[in-house]
Amino acid sequence: MGQNVQTQIQTQEQIGVQVLTPQQLLEVHILELSTLELEERVRSEVQDNPALEDIEQETAHDEDENNSTDKESDADSTELFDDYDGLGSDYGDTPQSSTASNWMETTVTGGESFLDIVKEQLSEFDLNKEDTTIAEYIAASLEESGYLLKEASEIAYELEIYHYIETTAEHVSELIRLIQGLDPAGIGARDLQECLLLQIERKLLVTPDNTVLLYGKTILKDLFQDFIHKRWDKISAQLQLNQEQSGAILEMLTKLNPLPGNAIGHSGSENISITPDFLVDVQGGNVSFTLNNGRIPTINVSKEYEQMLAEQIIGKDGRNKEAALFLKQKIDAAKGFIQAVQQRQNTLTKVMRAITTIQHNYFLDGDESCLKPMVLKDVAELTGLDISTVSRACAGKYMQTDWGIFPLKFFFTDGKKSDDGLEVSVRHIHNLIKEIIENEDSSSPLTDQQIVEILNAKGFQVARRTVVKYRTALGVPVARLRRKTV
Repeated sequence: MGQNVQTQIQTQEQIGVQVLTPQQLLEVHILELSTLELEERVRSEVQDNPALEDIEQETAHDEDENNSTDKESDADSTELFDDYDGLGSDYGDTPQSSTASNWMETTVTGGESFLDIVKEQLSEFDLNKEDTTIAEYIAASLEESGYLLKEASEIAYELEIYHYIETTAEHVSELIRLIQGLDPAGIGARDLQECLLLQIERKLLVTPDNTVLLYGKTILKDLFQDFIHKRWDKISAQLQLNQEQSGAILEMLTKLNPLPGNAIGHSGSENISITPDFLVDVQGGNVSFTLNNGRIPTINVSKEYEQMLAEQIIGKDGRNKEAALFLKQKIDAAKGFIQAVQQRQNTLTKVMRAITTIQHNYFLDGDESCLKPMVLKDVAELTGLDISTVSRACAGKYMQTDWGIFPLKFFFTDGKKSDDGLEVSVRHIHNLIKEIIENEDSSSPLTDQQIVEILNAKGFQVARRTVVKYRTALGVPVARLRRKTV
């Protein structure tokens, strides 16, 4: 027994001390970068490490020098370039487009997005790096309506999976409250009641003794069901309000914004700048893709540095050994960086191939109802990669399709089974709810329970609270607010 305990402790200690090597850490970091971020990182690395060459830049440099040699007769001016031979070695050649015409840059631009505006306000707070990341992740989780439909515990879990940040639901809740204090009032609310209360509480900060606001807060907190069902007579009687008071309170409440996100634009792709990381092409029934590597420099290890290292190794004095060590460190760093870039390409290719395989039918005609339920585990099993690696590969990456530009997370969705046992994506249920509401009688809009009954009739057993959640995510108000009178 004692021996087993000792063995277990030793095993735990061995597991506990396992850490990623510097090369593995570099590969993890490179994998997480978007196309634009990788371009910037490669150019920075080429500038910092003289053993790393940008092939195109070196080629252009040589051509300029050759032209200069033809035109200049001054020997001193040409001797400066005699030691350079242009192209580097064959280390880590990466498959990329050889011409600019083979690369497509698609950038969707517009004004400041909802997320940009929220992040700009967050920058005014003295948050540490980790809290800034958490707060920005919460902001990115906001729906276009301004609501936050994820639980604090769910966000804490995603932060650990996607960003390797260990935090608690309580700490996430604190930062949610911070975001709820930003403009416009009401963002970050979990439901309509909280959204309206946040707006009233913001007004009370300015005029804390305002009777109309105080009554409004009481109504929203204690008589919310009467409020949403327009039982004004019951509310007036319970609070002993006269007609003038009731009218003033009603006017104030109806001026509150049930969809605060709409006040400052949307978080959709029409308002943000995007350079896709993948380009999807559909020919007939075949779906193919390419990595967007257009402006990422093609890099190699400097042939000149390798030659210098070989010459230094031949030397036997201490100075040559120090020089040789310096050269070797730079060359090893260059090779390691090239390997990390190659590893990123290999991993992204595997992940994208899995996504296009699973969601093949969607890419053919862009019909969201064709999206299959797919989670990180599904891609991990198909590629043989760890779930954490798949998560890193997908985070912040976009693909361009014939149907628009989408984040890779768009293709990940949970599933629900219909009565016939067919599993469909949650997004399909979203679209069904949207279609049902679009076709309703605007003079007598459908209640959430009626939508539940229609979905049940179509073979989808969905709870009322689920319909409420999905409807809110679509930015669709409750039935009473959709009613139109002629």
